[in-house]
Amino acid sequence: GSLDTVQRLYLEPLAAKYRDARRTVRTQCVNANNVARAIVEAAEAEQADLIAIRTGARRGFARWVVGSVADK
Repeated sequence: GSLDTVQRLYLEPLAAKYRDARRTVRTQCVNANNVARAIVEAAEAEQADLIAIRTGARRGFARWVVGSVADK
């Protein structure tokens, strides 16, 4: 599916730059009605120490109306 493509072509090359003997870096795409909750659940399941989220960079009125998952 398209999320697999995003993960393979976009996220994996980014993650590869940070992988080394001391760090385990995993990528995961989340598609859910409640994305914020799905991210928390995935982080708990992975016992993640850090989560990096790409934002859509909404500003102004659009951000006020639509909001931001990263802010949640």
